[in-house]
Amino acid sequence: ASIKKKKIIFDNNFKLYKDLIPVNIFCVFIEKLIKLKYKGVLNLGSGIPIKTEYFLSKIIDINKIHTEVNFKEDFKDKDFCFNTKKLNNITNYKITKKELIIYFKRLKKEIKNIRWKY
Repeated sequence: ASIKKKKIIFDNNFKLYKDLIPVNIFCVFIEKLIKLKYKGVLNLGSGIPIKTEYFLSKIIDINKIHTEVNFKEDFKDKDFCFNTKKLNNITNYKITKKELIIYFKRLKKEIKNIRWKY
């Protein structure tokens, strides 16, 4: 119901950097690893730190939706970004920041076309 009220409430994560990866790119990595019959542990991510606030500003019109951040004293989460060097070498594929931005723009268009039925 938050979108209907045009208000989204965040916790401290709003100001943190996260390793975001589009689902379609995630699937590309998984498919490549399956085809390679890879066995082992890998960090699966973009390897690009993106601030949550920046990501949201790229997919929704922040001016039309009130965002509120409730900071919590005992909040324990922190910035993170995976080291994907091994993944990139094994799959011979590396996502770029430009690809992420293009994905965010496409996602914004798709979100605008959704008719919320709440």
